[in-house]
Amino acid sequence: MHKKILFIATAITFTISGAFAQLQTQSPYSKIGLGLMENTSNIVNSGMGGVAVGLFKRNSLNIANPAALSSIDTLTFVLEFGLKSDFSHLSVPGNTKQSFSSNLNYFAFGFRGSKIWSASIGLIPISSRGYKIIDSEFVTGIGDVEKYYIGTGGINNLYLSNSFDIFENFSAAITASYTFGRLEETNTLVFPGLGGSYNTQQGIKQQISDFSVSFGAHYRILRSENSMYNIGLTFTPKTKLNGIENMLKGVTTGENLWSVDDNGFAYLIDSSFNKDIVLERPMSFSLGLGIVTSNKKTIGFDYSFSNWKATNYSNTKNSHRLALGMSVIPQWNSAISYFKRSTYRFGAFFESTNLTVSGTDIPNFGVATGVGFPIRRGLYNLDIDLQVGQMGTNTNNQIKDYFAKMSLKIRFSEIWFYKPKYD
Repeated sequence: MHKKILFIATAITFTISGAFAQLQTQSPYSKIGLGLMENTSNIVNSGMGGVAVGLFKRNSLNIANPAALSSIDTLTFVLEFGLKSDFSHLSVPGNTKQSFSSNLNYFAFGFRGSKIWSASIGLIPISSRGYKIIDSEFVTGIGDVEKYYIGTGGINNLYLSNSFDIFENFSAAITASYTFGRLEETNTLVFPGLGGSYNTQQGIKQQISDFSVSFGAHYRILRSENSMYNIGLTFTPKTKLNGIENMLKGVTTGENLWSVDDNGFAYLIDSSFNKDIVLERPMSFSLGLGIVTSNKKTIGFDYSFSNWKATNYSNTKNSHRLALGMSVIPQWNSAISYFKRSTYRFGAFFESTNLTVSGTDIPNFGVATGVGFPIRRGLYNLDIDLQVGQMGTNTNNQIKDYFAKMSLKIRFSEIWFYKPKYD
């Protein structure tokens, strides 16, 4: 069985690596900074509003706080992968637009390697960029000028987490990540009223490739035989991400608005190739609290902070995120009702994001729900979660985004290292 799981893990790794290069978002706010920042946690946590840091569930992968990997049993191998679909209704005063995107979201597997050591390897997105902004103005002597601002790409983490049981009910973790990705911008000015005129176009491509570390801790307080308090903490130091940038700016008659690659330039205005650049990820930390009761109910609360003011980006500020959620299993050992053995999740979140446009803060808030279906006595799980909410505001003519995000996660849990005596 372990050979089959390793084959599945390898296949998914290559598949999801290619999928991460596709469009992950269609939000105009992804133009700012590193793009739209992702909430780094398992899809199953989205049904609880993103609560994750303080949670501790047997034989599951807690991507948000890898110190909780100590929940994996000896000899057990756990594999997860998730998919995400986003629907957005964007509005500005006098105009609306709908968009839809669907992608593979993350992949991870983990195991307990010894009595005190557990590990996880995975691939997750940390930011995404995908926007198309069209504007126009009338310029005296020239006429109408159409402006197209288009961006694509994203940044991902390929990580290795190691969790160590320091003493009873306390574990600590260190995560080493290879951060990589590509961010692209194409800005075009079109002059439709000037016959035979050329367009002005600029293309910027940034390729990121660097390493980073983060840390986690988790403590369990046994209140009674059937209940437990959980406390989790994560910390990521400020990280400089090295990369290279290629830029072309010139005058062209090409019609490709998405990229300068297929457009021939009549002449160049400016250019640079393989220019060294440094992007920054801010210092951040998260605190999570949780209560687990009788294999039935889990309640959690998370607070997260990121110090964007200390980075080199404009139009950003420090971000704060609050999330509250719960999950309920009506009767985990029911032999009669399948739905009583299923898990039902509810949650809500509010985020003061790192974005500020024209002096206007961009909030992000919503509610969430989800359901988890056990398969083969809980060895496999299928989770479906839904978040609905709003990002942004129409204040000062900014963009309001009503969104619905549906997530699907599949988890495999198998005894990996056990070798049977008989075939």
